[in-house]
Amino acid sequence: MSVLQSISDYIYKELPQRQVLLKDEEATGKPHESKLDKIKFAPLGTMYLQSNISPHPLYIRLDDKGVESDWKLLSSGDESVIQTKTISFQYFGVMSDNMSELVIPFPFDGLIRDITATCIGTDDEETVFKVEAIERDSLGVSEWEEITENHIVIPSNSHVNDESWSLKMDLVKTGLLFRITPLKKSQITGLNVQIKIEI
Repeated sequence: MSVLQSISDYIYKELPQRQVLLKDEEATGKPHESKLDKIKFAPLGTMYLQSNISPHPLYIRLDDKGVESDWKLLSSGDESVIQTKTISFQYFGVMSDNMSELVIPFPFDGLIRDITATCIGTDDEETVFKVEAIERDSLGVSEWEEITENHIVIPSNSHVNDESWSLKMDLVKTGLLFRITPLKKSQITGLNVQIKIEI
């Protein structure tokens, strides 16, 4: 097998099958004691959040010898290491209308907690854009929905957005798609928009 084929198999066959986080009903008891094949044969690197006690211990699988030491305890109950995931939109040039072509899916259920926009180069006028979301199955059928009551605004000559926005929707389902849509021309450069989601 060629190196190129090995890389291709890894990207398209192995990675999609990997579990990132096991939690809720399937993650009761210590991971090495589980009878579920999904946990017994979980790939290396799998995270396991034990749900039947509180606070919830967090484990990671580092070996596959079938013994207790396969799973390392990362935290005895501080969920902060996995509690928040961030979607990051980065644009290196000047803002343009085709920014909305960049679509990012979120692979977990969660709740949106914060939206932050920063830029490297500022503009003499305010920059206005909206953050939109849509379920994958609704693409081409339904309209994208703005997730805030107010648009996101970076004031003139500022490097960060103001606090005038508020969330209209905060619930995120696995696979929800996000995009950024500019609402007026702007000369800012190096825009970075981060959406923080608690899982």
